[in-house]
Amino acid sequence: MKVSVVILNWNGCDMLRTFLPSVIRYSKSEEVEVCVADNGSTDASVEMLREEFPCVRIIVLDQNHGFADGYNLALQQVEAEYVVLLNSDVEVTEHWLEPMISYLDGHPEVAACQPKIRSQRQKEYFEYAGAAGGFIDKYGYPFCRGRIMGVVEKDEGQYDTILPVFWATGAALFIRHADYREAGGLDGRFFAHMEEIDLCWRLRSRGREIVCIPQSTVYHVGGATLKKENPRKTFLNFRNNLVMLYKNLSDEELNKVMRIRTCLDYVAAFTFLLKGQLDNARAVMCARKEYKQISGVLSKLTKTYEVKDLLCNILKDDKIKQEVLDRIERIEPFIGEKSPKGSLKEQLLEENAENLSRLLIEGVEMVKDNLTKFLSKDWFALRPMHNFFFTRDASMSMYNEVLIGRMANSIRDRESVIMQSIFDFTPEFKTQTLTIPPISGSTQRVRTIEGGDVLIARDDNLVIGNGARTSTQAIDMLIDEFIRRKSEKAQHIIVQQLPHTPESFIHLDMVFTLLDQDKCMAFEPLILNPGSYQTVHIKIQNGKLQSIRSEKNLLSALKKLGMDLEPVLCGGSDDWNQEREQWHSGANFFAVGPGQVLGYARNNYTMEAMNHAGFEIIRANDFIDGKVNPGAYEKYVITIDGSELPRGGGGARCMTMPINRTNL
Repeated sequence: MKVSVVILNWNGCDMLRTFLPSVIRYSKSEEVEVCVADNGSTDASVEMLREEFPCVRIIVLDQNHGFADGYNLALQQVEAEYVVLLNSDVEVTEHWLEPMISYLDGHPEVAACQPKIRSQRQKEYFEYAGAAGGFIDKYGYPFCRGRIMGVVEKDEGQYDTILPVFWATGAALFIRHADYREAGGLDGRFFAHMEEIDLCWRLRSRGREIVCIPQSTVYHVGGATLKKENPRKTFLNFRNNLVMLYKNLSDEELNKVMRIRTCLDYVAAFTFLLKGQLDNARAVMCARKEYKQISGVLSKLTKTYEVKDLLCNILKDDKIKQEVLDRIERIEPFIGEKSPKGSLKEQLLEENAENLSRLLIEGVEMVKDNLTKFLSKDWFALRPMHNFFFTRDASMSMYNEVLIGRMANSIRDRESVIMQSIFDFTPEFKTQTLTIPPISGSTQRVRTIEGGDVLIARDDNLVIGNGARTSTQAIDMLIDEFIRRKSEKAQHIIVQQLPHTPESFIHLDMVFTLLDQDKCMAFEPLILNPGSYQTVHIKIQNGKLQSIRSEKNLLSALKKLGMDLEPVLCGGSDDWNQEREQWHSGANFFAVGPGQVLGYARNNYTMEAMNHAGFEIIRANDFIDGKVNPGAYEKYVITIDGSELPRGGGGARCMTMPINRTNL
């Protein structure tokens, strides 16, 4: 299939009746399919589609996953070179697809594009959400050709040239399916609004281009789900904009931008107040408050280290600097390629420790100083590492050593190199590193292991998830390592198989985390009732594999080893709440100590279950402001507000990596 036009629908029966006929009429081709992905509608949408539009392929999702994750899940069921993310309130025109197909076929450097977006209500005018292509100013505020702030221009052909843009509208986003997957799709934590800008930003950081093709025109109603003045929409726009800046800007740029944004956002809130729009003013303030919480709570719980600071410290030694760059060259050999001005590696060696640590993480921009570079579509000579804030993936503290992750995606290998170098060369850590080498002669990435799948249950007991990110081959290598050590003390490894889809099951800590010496957080459908997903207990002692056998479930296996854990159910006892809150990272708790944990407040039923299990619920703001002393309680959970932010994106455990553990 060449093109899949995918319309995400939620309770939009009337919208589909109105606008779907134009999509069907003007998208007829053997190489084009029209799909409607129903996002858990409670109206008659699915029945209507089956009766009135039998030519349309229907993808039924189990619940409303929001715009972002709704599309992520739908596109997992689509096979096409190009996909079009099309809003249900869009009227298309004759030959609307041809200009975009033709342009992308002839320009492999372009990842995505959009047509010209005009208002369905006032067809001579551009439409607010996309117009003739999107841009972003230096303070992170988006705007469009044809729309600045709330002022929309009449289309008089002034923007009829094809032009590279910063972002393409999510109302009619035409994108290569491979680029969508490579970039990780839409960020589910956004739920809705600005998720397409974040995706386009990530695509551009990978050296891919975005363009507007004004030879194609569609008409968009806009505001069909949330009106422009809706406080919920205001909150999502401000919250998501801040999160997007946090994800995509370097620390130096972020600090500068945020100082100005603080003032400008408060001006926006004051403007809403002057207009009498109190709910919108509150939404702006809520967005800023939530943003602060994400970075504020963890730093008060324990002594923390920033990766960039640790890297900077070891790079002050010239020999270590050389060794670190040698290690990076083995996985990214292009940095050693010679040129008249010397190799990139040689240039990096000239940088001081502070600059070098920043460049190795944030990337090195390409200087267009020769024809090859001038014509190159790459933005970076050394790509930035966008996912490095998930420190648990690249390294995991395991007893008296650190296991270095071998991630499922090779684009993240530099993260592992940097973490190994930090632990190898930071004297105060006093740790040894253990690595998972690739299988000799294999061209495939077979041995992979990530920290979200590795839990230290006891000093003689590892619990490891086997799913999309951690392979059986990597676990076998770890087994071989324990056999090689010939320890007289028995070593137990309990392996829990995980589904490869959906994305919420990406790691074991999305379904199981430890809370206390006698309590754990568990997603009941998988941990207590694993069905076809096996639980395997492996025992190693005296240099031999003593036994390998299936167990009833994970808790049963742990109980046989003397760990009788009471499960606190993610989502409580109700099946529907369990599914919903697991998707919202409800099981992903970070334990600073026994009975001292951090989680998301939005998972109400999970928090109820925690409270019934004896945990005091402490609001993050009260903790940050010093209003509550956690030491007054035997067990507690500090709750981050989170709103829609944690949706499908992991939790506190993902963003932390303990350096020292105490046996209790």
